[in-house]
Amino acid sequence: MTELTKAEFCSFNLHSRAQLIKNHGTRLAHRRWDTQTKSILFRIYGFYVEVWYRQNQLTGINPMPGPRWLQLYTFGANAPP
Repeated sequence: MTELTKAEFCSFNLHSRAQLIKNHGTRLAHRRWDTQTKSILFRIYGFYVEVWYRQNQLTGINPMPGPRWLQLYTFGANAPP
């Protein structure tokens, strides 16, 4: 598959986005927001995507609005460029 733009990625439904991330994404970091909510940051096709879970159920997959939001995550060896 060729790379997708953000707009093309967003045109897919939640299940299809999850498959794209599973097959083409790189996991970078995660964050627990409270006892029931967590997000995982991925890089895919040159942009960053957050995968959201609530009570261990997938609730959303959306591109990050901009690079300044990356500071919400703590990075180890996989710090983004």
